[in-house]
Amino acid sequence: MRFKLLHSIKARITFIVLSILVLVMTILLVSNYFFAENYYVNRKSSRIQEVYRDMGGILNKDGQQALIAAAGQYGEDHNLQIVIADRNFRCLYDNRSQFTGGSFNNAWVNYREDRELYSAGAKPHIIRGSGKNDKVVLYGILEEPENLYYVAIRASVRAIRADMQGINSLMFYLSAAALVIGGVITYFSVRKITAPIEEIDQAAQRVSELDFSRQATEGLSCDELGRLAKNINYMSRNLEGTINELKKANEILAMDNQYKERLNEERKEFIANISHELKTPLAVMEGYAEMLRNNVEGIDKNYYCDVILDETKQMETLVKKLLDLSSLEKDIANIMPRRLDASDFVREIIKKSEPLFREKEINCRVICAKTYMVVADAFYLERALMNYITNGVSHTGVKGTVTVTLEEGEGGIRIAVYNEGPGIEEGKLEHIWESFYRLEPARTRREEGCVGLGLYIVSRIMQGLGGRYGVRNMDQGVEFWIELKKAQ
Repeated sequence: MRFKLLHSIKARITFIVLSILVLVMTILLVSNYFFAENYYVNRKSSRIQEVYRDMGGILNKDGQQALIAAAGQYGEDHNLQIVIADRNFRCLYDNRSQFTGGSFNNAWVNYREDRELYSAGAKPHIIRGSGKNDKVVLYGILEEPENLYYVAIRASVRAIRADMQGINSLMFYLSAAALVIGGVITYFSVRKITAPIEEIDQAAQRVSELDFSRQATEGLSCDELGRLAKNINYMSRNLEGTINELKKANEILAMDNQYKERLNEERKEFIANISHELKTPLAVMEGYAEMLRNNVEGIDKNYYCDVILDETKQMETLVKKLLDLSSLEKDIANIMPRRLDASDFVREIIKKSEPLFREKEINCRVICAKTYMVVADAFYLERALMNYITNGVSHTGVKGTVTVTLEEGEGGIRIAVYNEGPGIEEGKLEHIWESFYRLEPARTRREEGCVGLGLYIVSRIMQGLGGRYGVRNMDQGVEFWIELKKAQ
Protein backbone atom coordinates (compact mmCIF):
# COMPACT_ATOMS: atom_id res chain seq x y z
CA MET A 1 0.00 0.00 0.00
CA ARG A 2 1.38 3.39 -0.97
CA PHE A 3 2.08 6.04 1.61
CA LYS A 4 -0.91 8.35 2.03
CA LEU A 5 1.55 11.25 2.00
CA LEU A 6 1.98 10.96 -1.75
CA HIS A 7 -1.72 11.11 -2.42
CA SER A 8 -1.98 14.14 -0.15
CA ILE A 9 0.87 15.83 -2.03
CA LYS A 10 -0.89 15.28 -5.34
CA ALA A 11 -4.20 16.48 -3.88
CA ARG A 12 -2.55 19.49 -2.25
CA ILE A 13 -0.81 20.60 -5.43
CA THR A 14 -4.04 20.25 -7.41
CA PHE A 15 -6.00 22.09 -4.72
CA ILE A 16 -3.46 24.92 -4.54
CA VAL A 17 -3.36 25.45 -8.31
CA LEU A 18 -7.14 25.33 -8.65
CA SER A 19 -7.51 27.64 -5.67
CA ILE A 20 -5.18 30.15 -7.32
CA LEU A 21 -7.19 29.93 -10.53
CA VAL A 22 -10.46 30.43 -8.66
CA LEU A 23 -8.98 33.31 -6.68
CA VAL A 24 -7.69 35.04 -9.81
CA MET A 25 -11.02 34.60 -11.61
CA THR A 26 -12.94 35.81 -8.58
CA ILE A 27 -10.76 38.89 -8.26
CA LEU A 28 -11.23 39.67 -11.94
CA LEU A 29 -15.01 39.23 -11.77
CA VAL A 30 -15.40 41.22 -8.54
CA SER A 31 -13.08 43.95 -9.78
CA ASN A 32 -14.94 44.14 -13.06
CA TYR A 33 -18.30 44.28 -11.25
CA PHE A 34 -17.38 46.97 -8.75
CA PHE A 35 -14.70 49.02 -10.45
CA ALA A 36 -15.05 48.53 -14.17
CA GLU A 37 -17.91 51.05 -14.56
CA ASN A 38 -15.84 53.92 -13.17
CA TYR A 39 -12.92 52.76 -15.28
CA TYR A 40 -14.94 52.72 -18.50
CA VAL A 41 -16.71 55.99 -17.64
CA ASN A 42 -13.30 57.62 -17.13
CA ARG A 43 -12.07 56.14 -20.39
CA LYS A 44 -15.20 57.44 -22.16
CA SER A 45 -14.63 60.88 -20.62
CA SER A 46 -11.03 60.80 -21.84
CA ARG A 47 -12.21 59.77 -25.30
CA ILE A 48 -14.75 62.64 -25.38
CA GLN A 49 -11.97 65.06 -24.37
CA GLU A 50 -9.75 63.73 -27.18
CA VAL A 51 -12.59 64.02 -29.73
CA TYR A 52 -13.18 67.62 -28.64
CA ARG A 53 -9.52 68.52 -29.09
CA ASP A 54 -9.34 66.75 -32.45
CA MET A 55 -12.43 68.60 -33.67
CA GLY A 56 -10.82 71.88 -32.70
CA GLY A 57 -7.74 71.03 -34.71
CA ILE A 58 -9.79 70.00 -37.73
CA LEU A 59 -11.79 73.29 -37.60
CA ASN A 60 -8.67 75.42 -37.53
CA LYS A 61 -7.14 73.48 -40.38
CA ASP A 62 -9.97 72.60 -42.77
CA GLY A 63 -13.02 74.65 -41.78
CA GLN A 64 -16.67 74.08 -41.00
CA GLN A 65 -17.45 71.32 -43.52
CA ALA A 66 -14.52 69.23 -42.35
CA LEU A 67 -15.64 69.76 -38.75
CA ILE A 68 -19.15 68.46 -39.48
CA ALA A 69 -17.80 65.47 -41.39
CA ALA A 70 -15.41 64.63 -38.58
CA ALA A 71 -18.24 64.94 -36.02
CA GLY A 72 -20.25 62.33 -37.91
CA GLN A 73 -17.29 59.99 -38.08
CA TYR A 74 -16.43 60.42 -34.39
CA GLY A 75 -20.02 59.85 -33.33
CA GLU A 76 -20.19 56.63 -35.28
CA ASP A 77 -16.76 55.32 -34.19
CA HIS A 78 -17.16 56.08 -30.48
CA ASN A 79 -20.93 55.85 -30.01
CA LEU A 80 -21.27 59.57 -29.18
CA GLN A 81 -24.03 62.08 -29.75
CA ILE A 82 -22.51 65.28 -31.13
CA VAL A 83 -24.37 68.57 -31.71
CA ILE A 84 -22.77 71.63 -33.35
CA ALA A 85 -24.34 75.15 -33.48
CA ASP A 86 -23.13 78.52 -34.72
CA ARG A 87 -22.87 81.73 -32.73
CA ASN A 88 -26.54 82.53 -33.45
CA PHE A 89 -27.65 79.28 -31.83
CA ARG A 90 -28.54 77.73 -35.15
CA CYS A 91 -27.99 73.96 -35.24
CA LEU A 92 -25.46 73.04 -37.88
CA TYR A 93 -25.26 69.30 -37.11
CA ASP A 94 -26.87 66.64 -34.86
CA ASN A 95 -25.70 63.09 -35.65
CA ARG A 96 -28.58 61.38 -33.82
CA SER A 97 -31.53 63.33 -35.27
CA GLN A 98 -29.76 64.09 -38.55
CA PHE A 99 -31.04 67.68 -38.06
CA THR A 100 -29.35 70.59 -39.73
CA GLY A 101 -30.61 74.15 -39.62
CA GLY A 102 -33.55 75.66 -37.78
CA SER A 103 -34.55 76.37 -34.20
CA PHE A 104 -33.28 74.28 -31.24
CA ASN A 105 -36.07 74.76 -28.79
CA ASN A 106 -36.87 71.01 -29.00
CA ALA A 107 -33.30 69.75 -29.06
CA TRP A 108 -31.68 67.93 -26.04
CA VAL A 109 -29.37 70.92 -25.83
CA ASN A 110 -30.90 74.20 -24.94
CA TYR A 111 -28.23 76.63 -26.01
CA ARG A 112 -29.83 79.80 -24.70
CA GLU A 113 -30.58 78.38 -21.24
CA ASP A 114 -27.26 76.44 -20.93
CA ARG A 115 -25.07 79.06 -22.50
CA GLU A 116 -23.08 79.61 -19.34
CA LEU A 117 -21.99 75.90 -19.38
CA TYR A 118 -19.94 76.34 -22.57
CA SER A 119 -16.31 77.26 -22.50
CA ALA A 120 -13.25 76.93 -24.70
CA GLY A 121 -11.42 74.77 -22.13
CA ALA A 122 -14.40 72.56 -21.35
CA LYS A 123 -14.00 69.13 -19.75
CA PRO A 124 -16.47 66.24 -19.59
CA HIS A 125 -18.66 65.88 -16.53
CA ILE A 126 -21.48 63.57 -15.46
CA ILE A 127 -25.09 64.67 -15.38
CA ARG A 128 -27.25 62.52 -13.15
CA GLY A 129 -30.60 61.57 -14.59
CA SER A 130 -33.67 59.69 -13.42
CA GLY A 131 -33.73 55.90 -13.57
CA LYS A 132 -29.93 55.67 -13.64
CA ASN A 133 -30.02 57.49 -16.96
CA ASP A 134 -26.75 59.29 -16.31
CA LYS A 135 -24.86 61.09 -19.05
CA VAL A 136 -21.27 62.09 -19.67
CA VAL A 137 -21.41 65.52 -21.28
CA LEU A 138 -18.95 68.09 -22.58
CA TYR A 139 -20.01 71.65 -23.50
CA GLY A 140 -17.28 73.33 -25.50
CA ILE A 141 -16.62 76.32 -27.74
CA LEU A 142 -14.56 76.04 -30.90
CA GLU A 143 -13.34 79.26 -32.52
CA GLU A 144 -11.87 80.23 -35.83
CA PRO A 145 -10.84 83.72 -36.95
CA GLU A 146 -14.26 84.70 -38.36
CA ASN A 147 -16.68 82.39 -36.58
CA LEU A 148 -17.56 80.63 -33.31
CA TYR A 149 -19.21 77.22 -32.75
CA TYR A 150 -20.97 75.68 -29.80
CA VAL A 151 -20.24 71.93 -29.49
CA ALA A 152 -22.07 69.49 -27.19
CA ILE A 153 -20.76 65.89 -26.93
CA ARG A 154 -22.75 63.32 -24.96
CA ALA A 155 -22.41 59.61 -24.09
CA SER A 156 -24.94 57.54 -22.17
CA VAL A 157 -23.72 55.76 -19.00
CA ARG A 158 -26.57 53.28 -19.44
CA ALA A 159 -24.96 52.11 -22.66
CA ILE A 160 -21.69 51.68 -20.82
CA ARG A 161 -23.49 49.61 -18.19
CA ALA A 162 -25.04 47.44 -20.90
CA ASP A 163 -21.62 46.86 -22.37
CA MET A 164 -20.35 46.05 -18.89
CA GLN A 165 -23.02 43.40 -18.39
CA GLY A 166 -22.03 41.74 -21.64
CA ILE A 167 -18.41 41.88 -20.65
CA ASN A 168 -19.19 40.43 -17.21
CA SER A 169 -21.13 37.55 -18.75
CA LEU A 170 -18.31 36.89 -21.19
CA MET A 171 -15.76 36.98 -18.40
CA PHE A 172 -17.84 34.55 -16.33
CA TYR A 173 -17.99 32.01 -19.14
CA LEU A 174 -14.33 32.54 -19.94
CA SER A 175 -13.48 32.06 -16.25
CA ALA A 176 -15.49 28.84 -16.08
CA ALA A 177 -13.82 27.56 -19.23
CA ALA A 178 -10.40 28.60 -17.93
CA LEU A 179 -11.12 26.84 -14.64
CA VAL A 180 -12.06 23.59 -16.39
CA ILE A 181 -9.10 23.73 -18.77
CA GLY A 182 -6.80 24.73 -15.94
CA GLY A 183 -8.07 21.82 -13.84
CA VAL A 184 -7.39 19.32 -16.63
CA ILE A 185 -3.95 20.76 -17.30
CA THR A 186 -3.22 20.82 -13.57
CA TYR A 187 -4.28 17.18 -13.17
CA PHE A 188 -1.99 15.88 -15.89
CA SER A 189 0.82 18.22 -14.86
CA VAL A 190 0.59 17.07 -11.25
CA ARG A 191 0.60 13.43 -12.37
CA LYS A 192 3.76 14.06 -14.34
CA ILE A 193 5.37 15.96 -11.47
CA THR A 194 4.48 13.35 -8.84
CA ALA A 195 5.41 10.32 -10.97
CA PRO A 196 9.07 10.39 -9.83
CA ILE A 197 7.92 10.89 -6.23
CA GLU A 198 5.67 7.83 -6.46
CA GLU A 199 8.53 5.79 -7.93
CA ILE A 200 10.80 6.86 -5.10
CA ASP A 201 8.03 6.20 -2.56
CA GLN A 202 7.51 2.64 -3.81
CA ALA A 203 11.25 1.96 -3.74
CA ALA A 204 11.55 3.43 -0.23
CA GLN A 205 8.59 1.34 0.96
CA ARG A 206 10.22 -1.82 -0.42
CA VAL A 207 13.45 -0.88 1.35
CA SER A 208 11.53 -0.36 4.61
CA GLU A 209 10.21 -3.93 4.17
CA LEU A 210 13.79 -5.16 3.46
CA ASP A 211 12.83 -5.94 -0.12
CA PHE A 212 15.61 -4.70 -2.38
CA SER A 213 14.35 -6.22 -5.64
CA ARG A 214 12.84 -2.96 -6.94
CA GLN A 215 14.88 0.13 -7.71
CA ALA A 216 13.66 3.68 -8.29
CA THR A 217 13.74 4.79 -11.94
CA GLU A 218 16.58 7.29 -12.09
CA GLY A 219 15.79 8.69 -15.55
CA LEU A 220 12.35 10.13 -14.76
CA SER A 221 13.78 13.45 -13.62
CA CYS A 222 17.07 15.32 -13.93
CA ASP A 223 16.57 17.60 -10.93
CA GLU A 224 16.62 16.99 -7.18
CA LEU A 225 14.15 14.10 -7.56
CA GLY A 226 16.51 12.34 -9.97
CA ARG A 227 19.36 12.71 -7.49
CA LEU A 228 17.06 11.50 -4.71
CA ALA A 229 16.21 8.38 -6.76
CA LYS A 230 19.91 7.67 -7.28
CA ASN A 231 20.58 8.12 -3.58
CA ILE A 232 17.66 5.82 -2.68
CA ASN A 233 19.03 3.14 -5.02
CA TYR A 234 22.55 3.61 -3.65
CA MET A 235 21.24 3.33 -0.09
CA SER A 236 19.21 0.25 -1.05
CA ARG A 237 22.24 -1.51 -2.53
CA ASN A 238 24.45 -0.64 0.43
CA LEU A 239 21.76 -1.69 2.90
CA GLU A 240 21.21 -4.95 1.03
CA GLY A 241 24.94 -5.68 1.10
CA THR A 242 25.18 -4.82 4.78
CA ILE A 243 22.17 -6.98 5.67
CA ASN A 244 23.57 -9.89 3.66
CA GLU A 245 26.87 -9.53 5.48
CA LEU A 246 25.02 -9.43 8.79
CA LYS A 247 23.05 -12.55 7.83
CA LYS A 248 26.25 -14.36 6.96
CA ALA A 249 27.87 -13.17 10.17
CA ASN A 250 24.81 -14.30 12.14
CA GLU A 251 24.87 -17.68 10.42
CA ILE A 252 28.55 -18.08 11.24
CA LEU A 253 27.90 -16.93 14.80
CA ALA A 254 25.00 -19.38 15.11
CA MET A 255 27.20 -22.17 13.79
CA ASP A 256 29.93 -21.18 16.21
CA ASN A 257 27.46 -21.16 19.07
CA GLN A 258 26.12 -24.56 18.04
CA TYR A 259 29.67 -25.87 17.79
CA LYS A 260 30.54 -24.46 21.21
CA GLU A 261 27.37 -25.92 22.70
CA ARG A 262 28.09 -29.28 21.14
CA LEU A 263 31.71 -29.08 22.29
CA ASN A 264 30.59 -28.20 25.79
CA GLU A 265 28.19 -31.15 25.84
CA GLU A 266 30.92 -33.45 24.56
CA ARG A 267 33.30 -32.12 27.21
CA LYS A 268 30.75 -32.79 29.94
CA GLU A 269 30.13 -36.27 28.59
CA PHE A 270 33.86 -36.86 28.26
CA ILE A 271 34.45 -35.87 31.89
CA ALA A 272 31.59 -38.11 32.99
CA ASN A 273 33.08 -41.01 31.04
CA ILE A 274 36.54 -40.40 32.53
CA SER A 275 35.01 -40.39 36.00
CA HIS A 276 33.27 -43.67 35.22
CA GLU A 277 36.43 -45.24 33.85
CA LEU A 278 38.49 -44.21 36.87
CA LYS A 279 35.86 -45.10 39.44
CA THR A 280 35.94 -48.85 38.80
CA PRO A 281 39.73 -49.46 39.12
CA LEU A 282 39.93 -47.12 42.09
CA ALA A 283 37.16 -49.02 43.86
CA VAL A 284 38.92 -52.33 43.16
CA MET A 285 42.26 -51.00 44.35
CA GLU A 286 40.70 -49.50 47.47
CA GLY A 287 38.95 -52.76 48.40
CA TYR A 288 42.01 -54.95 47.85
CA ALA A 289 44.28 -52.49 49.68
CA GLU A 290 41.90 -52.44 52.68
CA MET A 291 42.01 -56.22 52.87
CA LEU A 292 45.81 -56.25 52.68
CA ARG A 293 46.10 -53.56 55.34
CA ASN A 294 43.76 -55.42 57.67
CA ASN A 295 45.78 -58.61 57.07
CA VAL A 296 42.67 -60.69 56.45
CA GLU A 297 43.39 -64.42 56.94
CA GLY A 298 43.01 -66.86 54.07
CA ILE A 299 43.55 -64.41 51.19
CA ASP A 300 46.16 -64.73 48.46
CA LYS A 301 48.20 -61.60 49.06
CA ASN A 302 50.23 -62.06 45.87
CA TYR A 303 47.03 -62.24 43.80
CA TYR A 304 45.69 -59.10 45.47
CA CYS A 305 48.95 -57.26 44.76
CA ASP A 306 48.82 -58.39 41.12
CA VAL A 307 45.26 -57.05 40.80
CA ILE A 308 46.25 -53.72 42.29
CA LEU A 309 49.24 -53.49 39.89
CA ASP A 310 47.05 -54.47 36.93
CA GLU A 311 44.48 -51.82 37.75
CA THR A 312 47.29 -49.31 38.21
CA LYS A 313 48.58 -50.11 34.72
CA GLN A 314 45.07 -49.72 33.33
CA MET A 315 44.80 -46.30 34.93
CA GLU A 316 48.27 -45.37 33.66
CA THR A 317 47.25 -46.39 30.15
CA LEU A 318 44.04 -44.36 30.42
CA VAL A 319 45.88 -41.28 31.65
CA LYS A 320 48.40 -41.58 28.81
CA LYS A 321 45.54 -41.92 26.33
CA LEU A 322 43.84 -38.84 27.78
CA LEU A 323 47.04 -36.80 27.64
CA ASP A 324 47.64 -38.00 24.11
CA LEU A 325 44.04 -37.11 23.14
CA SER A 326 44.36 -33.66 24.74
CA SER A 327 47.54 -33.00 22.78
CA LEU A 328 45.92 -34.34 19.63
CA GLU A 329 42.85 -32.09 19.86
CA LYS A 330 45.08 -29.10 20.57
CA ASP A 331 47.25 -29.78 17.52
CA ILE A 332 44.34 -30.64 15.19
CA ALA A 333 43.40 -26.95 15.06
CA ASN A 334 46.78 -26.25 13.43
CA ILE A 335 46.70 -29.09 10.88
CA MET A 336 48.29 -28.14 7.53
CA PRO A 337 47.11 -30.75 4.96
CA ARG A 338 49.43 -31.41 2.02
CA ARG A 339 49.40 -33.43 -1.17
CA LEU A 340 49.96 -37.10 -0.33
CA ASP A 341 50.22 -40.40 -2.27
CA ALA A 342 47.58 -42.45 -0.47
CA SER A 343 48.49 -45.72 -2.24
CA ASP A 344 52.11 -45.84 -1.08
CA PHE A 345 51.11 -44.43 2.31
CA VAL A 346 48.62 -47.26 2.99
CA ARG A 347 51.09 -49.94 1.90
CA GLU A 348 53.70 -48.51 4.28
CA ILE A 349 51.25 -48.62 7.22
CA ILE A 350 50.32 -52.24 6.41
CA LYS A 351 54.00 -53.11 6.42
CA LYS A 352 54.45 -51.52 9.89
CA SER A 353 51.45 -53.51 11.16
CA GLU A 354 52.75 -56.96 10.15
CA PRO A 355 53.57 -57.94 13.77
CA LEU A 356 49.91 -57.44 14.67
CA PHE A 357 48.79 -59.68 11.83
CA ARG A 358 51.36 -62.41 12.61
CA GLU A 359 50.28 -62.60 16.26
CA LYS A 360 46.82 -63.90 15.24
CA GLU A 361 47.90 -65.31 11.86
CA ILE A 362 45.63 -62.77 10.12
CA ASN A 363 45.77 -62.42 6.34
CA CYS A 364 45.89 -58.73 5.27
CA ARG A 365 45.03 -57.77 1.70
CA VAL A 366 45.38 -54.38 -0.02
CA ILE A 367 43.10 -53.58 -2.98
CA CYS A 368 44.30 -50.53 -4.95
CA ALA A 369 43.77 -50.31 -8.70
CA LYS A 370 45.89 -47.19 -9.26
CA THR A 371 47.69 -44.35 -7.58
CA TYR A 372 45.43 -41.99 -5.59
CA MET A 373 46.61 -38.52 -4.50
CA VAL A 374 44.85 -36.93 -1.52
CA VAL A 375 45.08 -33.79 0.62
CA ALA A 376 45.93 -34.84 4.19
CA ASP A 377 48.41 -34.68 7.05
CA ALA A 378 50.54 -37.85 7.12
CA PHE A 379 50.94 -37.95 10.90
CA TYR A 380 47.25 -37.75 11.74
CA LEU A 381 46.16 -39.91 8.81
CA GLU A 382 48.47 -42.65 10.05
CA ARG A 383 46.98 -42.49 13.53
CA ALA A 384 43.44 -42.75 12.14
CA LEU A 385 44.27 -45.76 9.92
CA MET A 386 46.21 -47.49 12.70
CA ASN A 387 43.16 -47.20 14.96
CA TYR A 388 41.03 -48.81 12.21
CA ILE A 389 43.59 -51.59 11.71
CA THR A 390 44.03 -52.21 15.46
CA ASN A 391 40.25 -52.29 15.86
CA GLY A 392 39.95 -54.72 12.94
CA VAL A 393 42.64 -57.04 14.30
CA SER A 394 41.05 -57.08 17.76
CA HIS A 395 37.65 -58.12 16.34
CA THR A 396 38.98 -60.66 13.81
CA GLY A 397 39.43 -64.26 14.80
CA VAL A 398 42.60 -66.31 14.40
CA LYS A 399 43.53 -66.85 10.75
CA GLY A 400 40.89 -64.37 9.71
CA THR A 401 41.13 -61.69 6.98
CA VAL A 402 41.52 -57.91 7.07
CA THR A 403 41.11 -56.07 3.75
CA VAL A 404 42.21 -52.48 3.04
CA THR A 405 40.64 -50.92 -0.08
CA LEU A 406 41.42 -47.65 -1.91
CA GLU A 407 38.88 -46.30 -4.41
CA GLU A 408 37.07 -43.17 -5.48
CA GLY A 409 34.04 -42.40 -3.33
CA GLU A 410 31.25 -39.82 -3.46
CA GLY A 411 33.23 -37.10 -1.66
CA GLY A 412 36.82 -37.97 -2.64
CA ILE A 413 39.21 -40.87 -2.17
CA ARG A 414 37.83 -43.56 0.14
CA ILE A 415 40.10 -45.76 2.31
CA ALA A 416 38.14 -48.67 3.82
CA VAL A 417 39.29 -51.29 6.39
CA TYR A 418 37.19 -54.49 6.40
CA ASN A 419 37.49 -57.21 9.03
CA GLU A 420 35.76 -60.55 9.27
CA GLY A 421 33.58 -61.11 12.27
CA PRO A 422 30.12 -60.41 13.71
CA GLY A 423 28.34 -57.22 12.67
CA ILE A 424 27.40 -54.30 14.91
CA GLU A 425 23.82 -53.85 16.05
CA GLU A 426 22.08 -51.07 14.09
CA GLY A 427 21.14 -49.27 17.29
CA LYS A 428 24.81 -49.05 18.32
CA LEU A 429 26.29 -47.82 15.02
CA GLU A 430 25.75 -44.14 15.81
CA HIS A 431 27.29 -44.45 19.29
CA ILE A 432 30.58 -46.15 18.46
CA TRP A 433 32.21 -42.75 17.68
CA GLU A 434 31.55 -41.53 21.21
CA SER A 435 34.38 -41.44 23.72
CA PHE A 436 34.71 -44.46 26.05
CA TYR A 437 31.96 -46.34 24.21
CA ARG A 438 32.60 -50.11 24.09
CA LEU A 439 30.47 -52.76 22.45
CA GLU A 440 31.47 -55.40 25.05
CA PRO A 441 32.62 -53.58 28.18
CA ALA A 442 32.91 -56.68 30.34
CA ARG A 443 35.23 -58.42 27.89
CA THR A 444 37.32 -55.63 26.51
CA ARG A 445 37.99 -53.58 29.62
CA ARG A 446 40.70 -55.98 30.74
CA GLU A 447 42.50 -55.81 27.40
CA GLU A 448 45.45 -53.48 27.51
CA GLY A 449 44.85 -50.14 25.90
CA CYS A 450 41.20 -50.79 25.15
CA VAL A 451 39.51 -47.82 26.75
CA GLY A 452 37.00 -46.85 24.02
CA LEU A 453 38.90 -43.87 22.55
CA GLY A 454 40.15 -45.26 19.23
CA LEU A 455 37.13 -44.46 17.05
CA TYR A 456 36.55 -41.18 18.89
CA ILE A 457 40.10 -40.15 17.95
CA VAL A 458 39.38 -41.10 14.30
CA SER A 459 36.31 -38.84 14.27
CA ARG A 460 38.27 -35.90 15.69
CA ILE A 461 41.10 -36.34 13.18
CA MET A 462 38.73 -36.50 10.21
CA GLN A 463 36.92 -33.38 11.40
CA GLY A 464 40.27 -31.62 11.51
CA LEU A 465 41.20 -32.86 8.01
CA GLY A 466 37.80 -31.84 6.61
CA GLY A 467 37.01 -35.39 5.53
CA ARG A 468 34.22 -37.90 6.09
CA TYR A 469 34.10 -41.13 8.07
CA GLY A 470 31.65 -43.95 8.70
CA VAL A 471 30.96 -47.64 9.23
CA ARG A 472 28.70 -50.21 7.64
CA ASN A 473 27.91 -53.89 8.20
CA MET A 474 28.99 -56.19 5.38
CA ASP A 475 28.47 -59.85 4.66
CA GLN A 476 30.42 -61.73 7.34
CA GLY A 477 32.14 -58.63 8.64
CA VAL A 478 32.27 -54.86 9.28
CA GLU A 479 33.83 -52.07 7.15
CA PHE A 480 35.15 -48.78 8.59
CA TRP A 481 35.95 -46.06 6.05
CA ILE A 482 37.26 -42.53 5.66
CA GLU A 483 37.10 -40.14 2.68
CA LEU A 484 39.71 -37.50 1.91
CA LYS A 485 39.75 -34.66 -0.61
CA LYS A 486 41.24 -35.61 -3.93
CA ALA A 487 44.39 -33.69 -4.78
CA GLN A 488 44.54 -31.92 -8.13
